[in-house]
Amino acid sequence: MGDELRLEFADLENSLEEAQQSERRYREFRLMFLGLTAGVLATLPAQLLVEPFHVTDAGTVRYGSQRIASHLPTPGFVVSNLLLVVGVLLGCIYLYRYLSDYTDETTVRVPYDDETKTVQERVESYLEEAATDLDIEVHTAHHNVTCVDQNDRPVLELEFDPGRRILYLTYDPRERQSTLLVRKIRQRFG
Repeated sequence: MGDELRLEFADLENSLEEAQQSERRYREFRLMFLGLTAGVLATLPAQLLVEPFHVTDAGTVRYGSQRIASHLPTPGFVVSNLLLVVGVLLGCIYLYRYLSDYTDETTVRVPYDDETKTVQERVESYLEEAATDLDIEVHTAHHNVTCVDQNDRPVLELEFDPGRRILYLTYDPRERQSTLLVRKIRQRFG
């Protein structure tokens, strides 16, 4: 073929590196939190034996000789506070996980010069050839191409933006099939 389609995959390495750094940061945070929680739980029985909490008849909570709170409605206040602290810590993990920049998938912007229709047709036809080797199905809808495995789980998603002439390639770098498909696309069009 005289007119070979070329796609610029310059952002691919940067996006992969950003995804790995983000995953590493999340893993470090999770390990620190689990270490802190394990330390607190391991030392809690010893702390309670040395300086136990006391709930007096008047609704006063004492920790050793220190008065923590008085005129409490129930002696279950200590247990409910402990559950509240655990709930807040679990909520912090949940918020960090979903509000941080950690993602399972990597999206790469790949610019192209040709018309969207021809680029999409070429990439689709090549994906169908490559997907048969990996036992993956290719589904097409307008400017979107999705490759799914046998469990109907997306392996690779392509979204063509005809106005900007950009191909958005979304995949999970930890999945074997995803990385194989991306590698084949890079070899063919890169």
